[in-house]
Amino acid sequence: LPEFCISVALVSRAQGPVLGIIANPSTGQRFTALRGQGAWTEAGQRLRVAPFAGDRRLRLAVSRSEFRRGMWGEVAEIADLVPCSGLACKMTLVASGDVDATLTPWRRSEWDAAAGDLIVHEAGGWSSDLAGAPLRYNLPEPVFRGVVCASVDASASIRTLASRIEQRRDGLSRMW
Repeated sequence: LPEFCISVALVSRAQGPVLGIIANPSTGQRFTALRGQGAWTEAGQRLRVAPFAGDRRLRLAVSRSEFRRGMWGEVAEIADLVPCSGLACKMTLVASGDVDATLTPWRRSEWDAAAGDLIVHEAGGWSSDLAGAPLRYNLPEPVFRGVVCASVDASASIRTLASRIEQRRDGLSRMW
């Protein structure tokens, strides 16, 4: 599948990610961001998250393997699911406005999320761990308890969904 990405970030102890690059060698796509300078495609187009007024179903990028195993069946009742492999790829879908949000309840290393975190923020979105706490970097344990990112407009919908999943997270590993 042409969804694997190379994800590179420069992280400042004080500021978190300050430079982020995600490249997909299969498609030739490249997404870049520099803190305070916006997020861009390889063609020089500015990335913008999609507006979401709640007048349509939430478009949610989810793990392709989890989707195949039926892990998102309950969520499919309230959102349009877009299966995709790799956190970095899903985060670029949010930043480019192709989906409204992505969510993973599983532990993710900070190096898996750092570039996408900055790219999403510079495209006008936000990200957090599953409990809603900001992603913090350079901690003794460089792991997040899940990752959520979305457009600001979709924040209420995705935070409600993330909260429901966080409450059921321990049971999910047995169920999934």
